[in-house]
Parts: sequence; structure tokens; C-alpha cells
Amino acid sequence: KLDVLTGIEELSVAVRYLGPEGASFDDFPYHQSIVHKSVGDYEVVPGWSEDIGDARRFEDLPPEARDYLELISDHVGVPVVLVGVGPDREQMIWTDEARTHAGAPA
Repeated sequence: KLDVLTGIEELSVAVRYLGPEGASFDDFPYHQSIVHKSVGDYEVVPGWSEDIGDARRFEDLPPEARDYLELISDHVGVPVVLVGVGPDREQMIWTDEARTHAGAPA
């Protein structure tokens, strides 16, 4: 559902957690007592204002939207394969990563 982010000037993406005493966690903190004392460390990236509803290829997206998806993919360690760009079921982008897996449309 990338389309719901259209029009937001800047997007804040939590990239790690900062815990007490300077601790840094790349993954969700391991214990409830740490979670309650931790805060997100955010990377702020530019948003986009262009309508993306007609995009059907990754390359059709604004550069800021592509950069946002790549940032998410890099941080979670999983390629983005399917991107929703509108409310209709046809408003989907299968990325090149998806085409390497069986069952993805050509």
C-alpha cells in the first residue's frame, strides 16, 4: 500500500532501537523491560507527491518512492516483490525480484 504515503513530505523509518545506557538494537529488543525504556532511531527520507496509481513497473515510481522501498528492503533483509499502488487489485507492481520466483506474472 505505497499509495497511502503519497503526499507526505518526509517519511520517518525506524532503523533501530536505542536503549538505556547507550545500547543499540538492530532487532526488536529482547526483553519487555528493555522495550519500555527504548526509543526508535529514525532515518528521514523525502516523500513524493506524484500520483502512483498508474505505475505498473518499479521504474514508473518516483525516485523517492523507489528509494523508500529500497531502504525498507535493505533494513529487513528481504526483497520487495509486490507493491500496491492503489485500491484496485490491478494496481500492483511485481518487481524484478518477484519475476525470479515461480508464479509471478511476466
